[in-house]
Amino acid sequence: MPDTLEVELECAPIPDTLGRDNLWTTVEESPDHPIARLIRLSERGENHWHIEGLWQPNAIVLVHSLEGEFKSIFAYQVSEALATAQPLLRKWAVSSAVRVGVLQTEMPENMVGERLKGMYPDGRIPANLMVSDEWLKTKIRREFTASRKFQAIHNWLLEKSIDVLTWDSINSVLASCGNPNSEEAAAQFYNYLELLPHKGALIVRHDGKPSKDTSLRENNQRVRGSNLHAEIASAVIGLERRDKRTQKVSLTIGKLRHKSASDPLECWFDSGTMRLTTLPPPVVLLEAGPMTREALNEQLSGRFGVKSRTADDLIDRLKAEGLLIGGMQGHDRTWELNKAAQPAPEASAAVWWPQVKLEST
Repeated sequence: MPDTLEVELECAPIPDTLGRDNLWTTVEESPDHPIARLIRLSERGENHWHIEGLWQPNAIVLVHSLEGEFKSIFAYQVSEALATAQPLLRKWAVSSAVRVGVLQTEMPENMVGERLKGMYPDGRIPANLMVSDEWLKTKIRREFTASRKFQAIHNWLLEKSIDVLTWDSINSVLASCGNPNSEEAAAQFYNYLELLPHKGALIVRHDGKPSKDTSLRENNQRVRGSNLHAEIASAVIGLERRDKRTQKVSLTIGKLRHKSASDPLECWFDSGTMRLTTLPPPVVLLEAGPMTREALNEQLSGRFGVKSRTADDLIDRLKAEGLLIGGMQGHDRTWELNKAAQPAPEASAAVWWPQVKLEST
């Protein structure tokens, strides 16, 4: 006696609806075909990127690091780039400005204000950049359930007409979903996040405390808690400050869903602008024009935390690569950028030199 499955297959064969001569069609002949629709969508390229090559619409970007490694600085910088349609780190283009809301759930309001004052010392601020206030943070904290906390965030997004959400950090609300290190709490958190009215979200999460085991993990496996954080995100960006005596960090893209991740970027925190830069600190300062050695060293120390020995090493390296021109101003040594420099393709400067604004030097 034949088994049931074989009888069912014999009685109900899969129909060949297209026929042997109609197994292929074209986008033009079948414009309503699902494949044709997706191809046309990719060709239009409309709103294809928030940040070209890095962040696509309706996706989640995860930024993570240990404490004191400038992840909040970077999150604000990404938000500003989106709100003003300026390239991020002079590397990733932003095609059009969107309205961005920074949900600040950790820093006191006065500290947030000090940071923003450092970013915008002349009072000129991005019209499309919204930052949450103490009232909202208190409202979220006083709600007992995750659903009510997310409802408060939902209302804020609608009230401010926010397109893209930056959330720094998710720790307290994640904990309201259960054990913040568990898969269940992470799954619930992202289910709620998906229901919020936004076109993409950047979330900030701390790394787990380093140990002999975690130090050997891949960058995106260092995120504290559930692996779902890195799995759900379309891009995972980690910051690592290997030497606490300097303001240099390594920015690593641990995951890009749409393509291979690039090599780590060396960045410096500039306290004069409250932003990260991929340019060597002397180059940043000399973009404004020639400087005496004394003035340059003073600015390197004040803005980048670079002491004299490190400053000399940085300048010597740039000089050896032909990127600096020395001169004299009275009895003082001066430095300026070499506008005619052309770094060798294999040199590290070949990556960042095209980003230098030479017209003002």
